[in-house]
Amino acid sequence: LLRGTVMIGSLLIWFSAVFITLVCILFVIFLLISLVDVEDDHVNPIHMCEKANKIIIPEYICQAVLVVLFLLTGYWVEVLLNLPLLLFHINRVQKREHLLDPTCIFSKTQTEKYIGMSKFVFYILTLFYYLYQIIAVATRAALGRKAF
Repeated sequence: LLRGTVMIGSLLIWFSAVFITLVCILFVIFLLISLVDVEDDHVNPIHMCEKANKIIIPEYICQAVLVVLFLLTGYWVEVLLNLPLLLFHINRVQKREHLLDPTCIFSKTQTEKYIGMSKFVFYILTLFYYLYQIIAVATRAALGRKAF
């Protein structure tokens, strides 16, 4: 009974991590598409920045929730894996660089696209790692080994 409970708890943590990471991926994709659209003059910079700024803080919160989830459950490798991005987000908020400004968006588009693509690659890699962990926990449980 205890082994099944531990396995269910581990799977719940990993499925939560996958869900939160997918949400972050959607936020980053939306931001990247918005940046390309404003760069190509398909949308008004003011409207684009208003929409994009609404999802920046939720992305940062999702990343923080993920780190806290791993911290509270003792997944130290995953905390260390996600901590640099969380610290980057905290640094941007402290410097007030996290929101897009429509008056200077064209001069910052390339930098924001580079940051967005870097975060996209990070989220995709961690997503595959979390999916691997789900498979590993399920396999260990099926073989009767320790689940974490």
